[in-house]
Amino acid sequence: MPLSARAAALTLSALVALAGSPAGAQATAAAEAEGAAGYVSQDMTPAAARLLARRALDIGRSDLAASIARQILAAIPDDPEALMLLAASEAQLGNNAAAAAAAKRAFAMAERPDWKFESAYLAAYALSLADRKAGAKFWLRRASDFAPDAAGSSAVAKGYRDLAARSPLSTRLSLDAGPSANVNGGSRHGTMEIFGLPFNIPEALPGSIWSIGLDATYRLGESERGVTELFGSVTHQSVWLSDEALAIAPEARPSDFAYSQIDAGIERRWLDPGQTLVYRLSAAAMGNWYGGEPLSQGLRLRGQIDWTGRPGEIWTGAARLEALDSARNPARDATTSELSVGWQKTLAGGARLGLDAGVRRTVSEAADVENDTAFARLSYSPDALPLGIAASFNLGVAARRFPQMSGFGTDLTLTLGTTLTFTEADVMGFAPQVTIHAERTRSEFAPRDTENLSIGLGIVSRF
Repeated sequence: MPLSARAAALTLSALVALAGSPAGAQATAAAEAEGAAGYVSQDMTPAAARLLARRALDIGRSDLAASIARQILAAIPDDPEALMLLAASEAQLGNNAAAAAAAKRAFAMAERPDWKFESAYLAAYALSLADRKAGAKFWLRRASDFAPDAAGSSAVAKGYRDLAARSPLSTRLSLDAGPSANVNGGSRHGTMEIFGLPFNIPEALPGSIWSIGLDATYRLGESERGVTELFGSVTHQSVWLSDEALAIAPEARPSDFAYSQIDAGIERRWLDPGQTLVYRLSAAAMGNWYGGEPLSQGLRLRGQIDWTGRPGEIWTGAARLEALDSARNPARDATTSELSVGWQKTLAGGARLGLDAGVRRTVSEAADVENDTAFARLSYSPDALPLGIAASFNLGVAARRFPQMSGFGTDLTLTLGTTLTFTEADVMGFAPQVTIHAERTRSEFAPRDTENLSIGLGIVSRF
């Protein structure tokens, strides 16, 4: 059934008593409803008529409920309760377009938050019955703004997930903007010495970064144990340069540091017969641009196995092979291979702890491209913090050696980050999110001796 029947029952409880009633009570309600179908306004108050319409819905007489609701509306055209009763009745009768129209009108007329919630959910329910998934998702988001309690919020979220699971196309838009101490990935130094002579090198430029991204998947096929999807993503990042940055590099332009990337490919996921292992295999083509000019293009293959160990634990093993062709200098073509393992644990109270580690080998003719890297990352997400803040914290370390540059030691990179999502400040299911990222790379090779602190403010969907 479009949307969850359980969720629909929960949110429509103010309109329909789904528990049913004894046969005698049903007969009485039926008789009352039959009589009310032709009532005269002087003989019955609108409140009593609404009650009888609900009883008619309770015993499955949607036709009677619709008739009573129309007679109330004939006397009170903008009555939101009667409009909701009409919407519920038309939905049960299969008149989905009429149900959606009545629910939308009820939403516009409603002044009470609980009526706003019920009418928006009714609109979503009717649209889902008509297989209009995009419209149903929109009205579920509108309903989320007026959810009366945690149960109502849960019903909306579950309804949205049910719709998303049935739709072959899924999209996700991300927006982010904020200040950064190093918008160009430049060095902490302005010069470096070569054979005792100073040479200028790109220095870190402070400013701000804004980015936009769109991710999409399309389900090609699905079975009980597996799914095949096409996927794609487009991201673009632009910068603003501060006065300090322009003082350091007067000739610099924001467009010099614009970055764009496109990925597209196919992924297959499936369960083993014992349903303890999940296999993932994907292939993708990609391309990126820097400063408005092509930077590289290539192919990526990736395989992953997820194993559910003890309750609340997931172990992951992954392998990646990537080949990139430089658009500017063939000598900078590179092939990267990577192996990694991961572990995630759900702790008491809902907190999550994770650890990832791996090794990566990049082969290239360019001395500053070819490298061997070992990395590890620790992550922690506590249970919900006060004020409904959902948080995650991560700490990473990476050691990178450049074998063709034997005169320099191993680079060491430390990263620290946190993401805070303000779930109680959401609008239509979208919540503000703040990301703080700090990174320091210590290197004897001056162009790679870098540091950065950035803060991003974005928006994320709670569903």
